[in-house]
Amino acid sequence: MASQSEAREAIYDAVATMTKKAVEHGGPSGAAMLRDAAIAWRAAAGGQQPGSSVVQK
Repeated sequence: MASQSEAREAIYDAVATMTKKAVEHGGPSGAAMLRDAAIAWRAAAGGQQPGSSVVQK
């Protein structure tokens, strides 16, 4: 089984690949791919997520 850091690195690599493909596609499909890549990146990074009910000062 992969360690947490290895799994996170694999996600980051997949997001980078997905971002490159999104730029190639362009248009609405590319925008959707970029949005999904951003969500995956934030989830892998941890911390507060968009739409979270947690408020930080």
